[in-house]
Amino acid sequence: MRRDKVDLAKRFGDGYNRRDVDGAFAELVTADFEWWPALSRAYGGGCYRGRRA
Repeated sequence: MRRDKVDLAKRFGDGYNRRDVDGAFAELVTADFEWWPALSRAYGGGCYRGRRA
């Protein structure tokens, strides 16, 4: 696996583990990104969306 991909995954994991999901996603996602966490969706919650224009 390419080193830049590994570094990217580690940065995301670090942000997520700090419970800074918004910060982790802000650096790493594109404008058309959507992530629906399973528990959030099951209970009628929202999703994380890509960068704002």
